[in-house]
Amino acid sequence: MKTKKIQQFGWVILALTLTFASSAQTNNYRNRINTASDVKLCLEQISDLTDKQKTDLLMLEEQHQKIMTELRNTRRSTFDLDEKNRIYDQMQYNKNTHQKAVKTLLTAEQQKQYDLIQAGGGLHKFQTNTYRAGNGRGNNGIRQGKGNRNIRRNASGTYGTGQIR
Repeated sequence: MKTKKIQQFGWVILALTLTFASSAQTNNYRNRINTASDVKLCLEQISDLTDKQKTDLLMLEEQHQKIMTELRNTRRSTFDLDEKNRIYDQMQYNKNTHQKAVKTLLTAEQQKQYDLIQAGGGLHKFQTNTYRAGNGRGNNGIRQGKGNRNIRRNASGTYGTGQIR
């Protein structure tokens, strides 16, 4: 009788462990999924875009994504590390070329906004106390790092270091 209760308790613990482990992995994966709305968000954050700019930017983005998808698939299909590195270099070159092409379509003020978006800061709704997250993998790679939390937007609209309250 006692052994049966211990065995049942062990099964419950095992079931709970598997449930929590699988849900944690699923949520972590969901947070990294790139959606099509991410592209639109970048365009929506740049102010005063004309209709021509919007159509040109969407066309550029569509061409860029098509090329990058082909390169990504080619890179995933090979096991040769030299080939993977060559494709990665090509992807970085295409990314930089795309960003330069986008900037040629934008005004000087729009280019500043685009640079902020590309730097990872984005244009947030509340710009007075904007903290920028870093790309580091804090906590043993479980979640994204916090970056330099001392960076905040000052009254002149530029980023500078300041004390956190």
